[in-house]
Amino acid sequence: HTPRALARIYDDYLHIVVRDESTIRSVKDLQGKRVAVGAKNSGVQVIAKRVLSIARVDVTQVNDSLGGSADQLKAGTIDAFFWSGGLPTREITALATKDFHIRLVDMSDVMNSIRAEYRYYSSATVPLSTYSLGGPQTPVTTPVTTLVVPNLLLVRDDFPAGNACAITKLIFDRKDELARTHPAAKEITRETAVKTDPVPLHPGARQALGVN
Repeated sequence: HTPRALARIYDDYLHIVVRDESTIRSVKDLQGKRVAVGAKNSGVQVIAKRVLSIARVDVTQVNDSLGGSADQLKAGTIDAFFWSGGLPTREITALATKDFHIRLVDMSDVMNSIRAEYRYYSSATVPLSTYSLGGPQTPVTTPVTTLVVPNLLLVRDDFPAGNACAITKLIFDRKDELARTHPAAKEITRETAVKTDPVPLHPGARQALGVN
Protein backbone atom coordinates (compact mmCIF):
# COMPACT_ATOMS: atom_id res chain seq x y z
CA HIS A 1 0.00 0.00 0.00
CA THR A 2 1.11 3.57 -0.70
CA PRO A 3 0.22 6.62 1.38
CA ARG A 4 -2.31 9.25 0.41
CA ALA A 5 -2.68 12.65 2.01
CA LEU A 6 -5.82 14.05 3.57
CA ALA A 7 -4.27 17.51 3.92
CA ARG A 8 -1.16 19.48 4.60
CA ILE A 9 -1.97 20.66 8.07
CA TYR A 10 0.66 22.97 9.56
CA ASP A 11 4.38 23.46 9.07
CA ASP A 12 7.11 22.67 11.54
CA TYR A 13 9.87 25.23 12.02
CA LEU A 14 13.35 23.98 12.81
CA HIS A 15 14.68 25.55 15.99
CA ILE A 16 18.37 25.58 16.83
CA VAL A 17 18.29 26.96 20.35
CA VAL A 18 21.28 28.41 22.20
CA ARG A 19 21.82 30.56 25.25
CA ASP A 20 21.73 34.22 24.31
CA GLU A 21 25.36 34.79 25.32
CA SER A 22 26.54 31.89 23.13
CA THR A 23 29.10 32.55 20.40
CA ILE A 24 27.11 30.27 18.06
CA ARG A 25 25.67 32.52 15.33
CA SER A 26 25.39 30.11 12.40
CA VAL A 27 25.10 26.39 11.71
CA LYS A 28 28.83 26.30 10.94
CA ASP A 29 29.51 27.60 14.45
CA LEU A 30 28.15 24.33 15.88
CA GLN A 31 31.43 22.67 14.90
CA GLY A 32 32.87 20.79 17.89
CA LYS A 33 29.98 21.72 20.19
CA ARG A 34 27.74 19.51 22.35
CA VAL A 35 24.40 19.45 20.58
CA ALA A 36 21.15 17.68 21.43
CA VAL A 37 19.67 16.36 18.18
CA GLY A 38 16.33 15.11 19.48
CA ALA A 39 15.14 11.82 20.89
CA LYS A 40 16.58 8.67 19.34
CA ASN A 41 14.86 7.68 16.06
CA SER A 42 12.70 10.83 16.14
CA GLY A 43 11.86 13.08 13.22
CA VAL A 44 13.90 15.82 14.88
CA GLN A 45 16.96 13.58 14.84
CA VAL A 46 16.50 12.83 11.14
CA ILE A 47 16.31 16.53 10.25
CA ALA A 48 19.17 17.53 12.57
CA LYS A 49 21.49 14.89 11.09
CA ARG A 50 20.62 16.01 7.57
CA VAL A 51 21.41 19.62 8.41
CA LEU A 52 24.71 18.77 10.11
CA SER A 53 25.73 16.47 7.25
CA ILE A 54 25.00 19.03 4.54
CA ALA A 55 26.75 21.74 6.54
CA ARG A 56 29.72 19.37 7.03
CA VAL A 57 29.70 20.09 10.73
CA ASP A 58 30.91 17.58 13.33
CA VAL A 59 29.37 17.83 16.79
CA THR A 60 29.09 15.70 19.91
CA GLN A 61 25.55 14.45 19.42
CA VAL A 62 23.28 13.99 22.42
CA ASN A 63 19.92 12.25 22.16
CA ASP A 64 17.24 13.76 24.37
CA SER A 65 13.62 14.83 24.36
CA LEU A 66 12.61 18.46 23.99
CA GLY A 67 12.11 18.85 27.73
CA GLY A 68 15.40 17.15 28.50
CA SER A 69 17.24 19.24 25.92
CA ALA A 70 15.83 22.44 27.43
CA ASP A 71 16.94 21.34 30.89
CA GLN A 72 20.42 20.50 29.62
CA LEU A 73 20.79 23.86 27.89
CA LYS A 74 19.80 25.61 31.10
CA ALA A 75 22.23 23.49 33.10
CA GLY A 76 25.03 24.17 30.62
CA THR A 77 25.68 20.51 29.77
CA ILE A 78 24.97 21.15 26.07
CA ASP A 79 25.70 24.15 23.86
CA ALA A 80 22.63 23.94 21.60
CA PHE A 81 19.65 21.79 20.76
CA PHE A 82 17.52 21.07 17.71
CA TRP A 83 13.74 21.04 17.75
CA SER A 84 11.22 20.89 14.92
CA GLY A 85 7.73 22.03 15.81
CA GLY A 86 4.94 24.50 15.27
CA LEU A 87 5.08 28.11 16.39
CA PRO A 88 5.11 28.74 19.22
CA THR A 89 6.33 25.59 20.96
CA ARG A 90 5.22 25.77 24.59
CA GLU A 91 8.38 24.24 26.06
CA ILE A 92 10.55 26.84 24.34
CA THR A 93 8.24 29.64 25.40
CA ALA A 94 8.60 28.37 28.97
CA LEU A 95 12.40 28.19 28.62
CA ALA A 96 12.68 31.83 27.56
CA THR A 97 12.26 33.85 30.76
CA LYS A 98 13.44 37.19 32.11
CA ASP A 99 16.21 35.32 33.94
CA PHE A 100 17.23 32.99 31.12
CA HIS A 101 17.58 34.44 27.65
CA ILE A 102 17.73 32.24 24.59
CA ARG A 103 18.32 32.80 20.91
CA LEU A 104 17.52 30.89 17.73
CA VAL A 105 20.40 30.33 15.31
CA ASP A 106 19.89 31.76 11.83
CA MET A 107 20.27 29.11 9.11
CA SER A 108 20.84 31.39 6.12
CA ASP A 109 24.39 30.07 5.67
CA VAL A 110 23.21 26.55 4.75
CA MET A 111 19.65 27.06 3.51
CA ASN A 112 20.45 26.94 -0.22
CA SER A 113 22.43 23.72 0.17
CA ILE A 114 19.69 22.06 2.21
CA ARG A 115 16.95 22.99 -0.23
CA ALA A 116 19.05 21.80 -3.16
CA GLU A 117 19.23 18.36 -1.55
CA TYR A 118 15.70 18.23 -0.09
CA ARG A 119 13.39 20.20 -2.34
CA TYR A 120 10.29 19.64 -0.21
CA TYR A 121 11.79 21.67 2.62
CA SER A 122 11.30 25.41 2.45
CA SER A 123 12.51 28.42 4.40
CA ALA A 124 10.75 31.05 6.45
CA THR A 125 11.44 33.54 9.19
CA VAL A 126 10.58 33.22 12.84
CA PRO A 127 9.32 36.59 14.07
CA LEU A 128 11.09 38.02 17.09
CA SER A 129 7.75 38.21 18.90
CA THR A 130 7.36 34.40 18.85
CA TYR A 131 9.59 33.91 21.89
CA SER A 132 11.36 36.12 24.41
CA LEU A 133 14.46 36.13 22.26
CA GLY A 134 17.62 37.91 23.20
CA GLY A 135 18.83 39.54 26.37
CA PRO A 136 19.75 43.16 26.96
CA GLN A 137 23.47 42.54 26.39
CA THR A 138 23.22 41.08 22.88
CA PRO A 139 19.88 42.10 21.43
CA VAL A 140 18.54 40.30 18.38
CA THR A 141 17.37 42.89 15.88
CA THR A 142 16.31 40.81 12.89
CA PRO A 143 14.00 37.81 12.39
CA VAL A 144 15.63 34.40 12.16
CA THR A 145 15.66 32.42 8.90
CA THR A 146 15.07 28.72 9.40
CA LEU A 147 14.00 25.47 7.77
CA VAL A 148 10.32 24.67 7.33
CA VAL A 149 9.08 21.07 7.21
CA PRO A 150 5.52 20.41 6.02
CA ASN A 151 3.28 18.13 8.09
CA LEU A 152 0.91 15.91 6.12
CA LEU A 153 -1.99 13.90 7.51
CA LEU A 154 -1.63 10.51 5.81
CA VAL A 155 -3.77 7.41 5.29
CA ARG A 156 -3.37 4.25 3.20
CA ASP A 157 -4.53 4.34 -0.39
CA ASP A 158 -7.33 1.86 0.44
CA PHE A 159 -8.77 4.09 3.17
CA PRO A 160 -12.53 4.51 2.50
CA ALA A 161 -13.27 7.65 0.49
CA GLY A 162 -16.25 8.58 2.66
CA ASN A 163 -14.17 8.47 5.82
CA ALA A 164 -11.36 10.46 4.18
CA CYS A 165 -13.83 13.12 3.11
CA ALA A 166 -15.42 13.30 6.57
CA ILE A 167 -12.09 13.59 8.42
CA THR A 168 -10.80 16.25 6.06
CA LYS A 169 -13.97 18.30 6.52
CA LEU A 170 -13.71 17.83 10.29
CA ILE A 171 -10.26 19.43 10.34
CA PHE A 172 -11.77 22.69 9.11
CA ASP A 173 -15.05 22.40 11.02
CA ARG A 174 -13.12 22.01 14.30
CA LYS A 175 -10.14 24.20 13.48
CA ASP A 176 -10.78 26.53 16.43
CA GLU A 177 -10.76 23.58 18.82
CA LEU A 178 -7.51 22.30 17.32
CA ALA A 179 -5.96 25.75 17.73
CA ARG A 180 -6.82 25.73 21.42
CA THR A 181 -4.78 22.54 21.72
CA HIS A 182 -1.88 23.95 19.70
CA PRO A 183 -1.66 27.47 18.22
CA ALA A 184 0.02 26.10 15.08
CA ALA A 185 -3.40 24.83 13.95
CA LYS A 186 -4.29 28.45 13.19
CA GLU A 187 -2.08 28.08 10.10
CA ILE A 188 -4.34 25.44 8.52
CA THR A 189 -6.04 26.82 5.41
CA ARG A 190 -7.79 25.29 2.44
CA GLU A 191 -5.24 26.97 0.18
CA THR A 192 -2.28 25.23 1.81
CA ALA A 193 -4.10 21.97 2.62
CA VAL A 194 -3.91 20.84 -1.01
CA LYS A 195 -0.12 21.35 -1.24
CA THR A 196 0.84 17.79 -0.32
CA ASP A 197 3.44 17.13 -3.02
CA PRO A 198 5.03 14.55 -3.35
CA VAL A 199 2.16 12.59 -1.76
CA PRO A 200 -1.07 12.74 -3.80
CA LEU A 201 -4.34 13.73 -2.15
CA HIS A 202 -6.74 10.91 -1.32
CA PRO A 203 -9.88 11.04 -3.56
CA GLY A 204 -12.04 11.62 -0.47
CA ALA A 205 -9.88 14.55 0.56
CA ARG A 206 -10.04 15.96 -2.96
CA GLN A 207 -13.82 15.89 -2.65
CA ALA A 208 -13.76 17.63 0.72
CA LEU A 209 -11.34 20.30 -0.50
CA GLY A 210 -13.10 20.84 -3.83
CA VAL A 211 -10.16 19.73 -5.95
CA ASN A 212 -10.97 18.44 -9.43
